[in-house]
Amino acid sequence: MGFLIKDAQRNRSADQAIIDIISLDSNSALVSITGETALLQSDIFTAVRIISSDVASADYEVKGNSMIEDLLNKKANNSTTAYNFMFALFANTLLNGNGFAEIERNKEGLITGIRNIKSNLVSVLESEDGKELGYRVISNNITRTIDAKDMIHLKAFSLDGKKGISPIYSLTPELSMQKNGANLLVNSFKRGITTNGILKLSKGRLNNESKKEIRESFEEANSGSKNSGSVMILDDGETFEQLTVDTKVLDLIQNNKYSTQQIAKTFGIPLNRFGMELQNSSDIQANDIYVSSTLNAYAHMIAQELENKLGAQVEISFTRLLGASKEALLLKLIENKQGEGVLTVNEVRSFYGYEPVASGNEVFKNSASQTISTLNNGSGK
Repeated sequence: MGFLIKDAQRNRSADQAIIDIISLDSNSALVSITGETALLQSDIFTAVRIISSDVASADYEVKGNSMIEDLLNKKANNSTTAYNFMFALFANTLLNGNGFAEIERNKEGLITGIRNIKSNLVSVLESEDGKELGYRVISNNITRTIDAKDMIHLKAFSLDGKKGISPIYSLTPELSMQKNGANLLVNSFKRGITTNGILKLSKGRLNNESKKEIRESFEEANSGSKNSGSVMILDDGETFEQLTVDTKVLDLIQNNKYSTQQIAKTFGIPLNRFGMELQNSSDIQANDIYVSSTLNAYAHMIAQELENKLGAQVEISFTRLLGASKEALLLKLIENKQGEGVLTVNEVRSFYGYEPVASGNEVFKNSASQTISTLNNGSGK
């Protein structure tokens, strides 16, 4: 059966092209940031790093197959650790919409390793009837065709189940706003004159070339840090008017948090992970929501793909990220209800830095600071 080439990175739908055309204004203000170039934007870099590291740090449990479990938790192949493998696989998934990894097998067909392939080197092949997929890899001028059963293919977001779309695609307006704002801020200072203002001449009408020569000569004599604070000397017939900089515009650009908030929303990451203060929720609550919604959705997608291609049941756990350690659980219990009905009196006292008491091994009940046994006995002492 023949295959049709459908490039996972460059082949875009007509609808997407129309959206791009409509979105572009006459000044071409929108920017296109895809793949590794998106990492030049600090918030995108942070978002990809956070999710990729969290996915790579998860525990992968493979029932009944210790060899595959070692590949996912210890060493993915003879040159890559499991952490670095999964980090790179999911970083490519987020940046390009698709993450690819080739399954290595021995002569007997047993799995011996899994190896990353950069997304821009892979083209998705589809049979004429659309029921089968294959993959074409072009690297170092060598072309290889890989069967679907030997290729792990993760998709960040998909409309057809065959190729993925990066979350970055939806951030074009926000990234354009941030880039254009940064350019305005840089240009405000790049060639600024210390005594910024308007130079007026009483020499009649001058052509553009003469104005350019006068301006360049004036800037050379008065602009830059070397001339800061120096005496300004004007020719006869020249006057200079000082202009004040509208700092409100610059402050707005510097303090703009909108693009960061949009990036966090698109990737499903709490704002506190970007160094921003949360409102109406604690860090622990935000982290729990992030794990239960964003990461668990990705984990389900990854587990199903690994099970289909590796032939083993895979479960992914974020226990470490949830903070299931004794110290983290104690903090959560104290934050919720001061440990009422769960912790002993002395555990609560220890958390707040107080010495233990004789009756402190009883469960704490936050009702006039009394223990449960005291309340049951009807005594308020």
